Amino acid sequence: MSTMNKHELILNFIGQYQKFGQDVIDCFTCGMCYHFAYILHSRFGHNTRIMYDPIEGHFATQIDGHMYDITGDITDQEHSWYDWKSYEQFDRLERQRIIHHCVYKVPDGVRVCASCEHCYMDDWGSD
Repeated sequence: MSTMNKHELILNFIGQYQKFGQDVIDCFTCGMCYHFAYILHSRFGHNTRIMYDPIEGHFATQIDGHMYDITGDITDQEHSWYDWKSYEQFDRLERQRIIHHCVYKVPDGVRVCASCEHCYMDDWGSD
């Protein structure tokens, strides 16, 4: 029985999602990339960071010095990565916009309560 190193294990894990086809890959590269970064971060935990590239508008996960997204190891690709946890230090308003439109995927016209994250349709908090 052969063993996998961590890099191979990560690529194998990503491959399990890729088996579902191009629609899944498109989903996690065009609008849901934060959620796949979160899946990798949750699965591989120790020594991982969710990263954000504001130029590309793309999330990925840094694990042991490598960058991963639904397409695999993207370490060698040209990106301007920032640690998502500290991104607010760079641009607080932009971070809020990204959370609203990308992370929570809130449709236009719907508001999210800042304290409880309940969604509502008008300024008075009515559903």
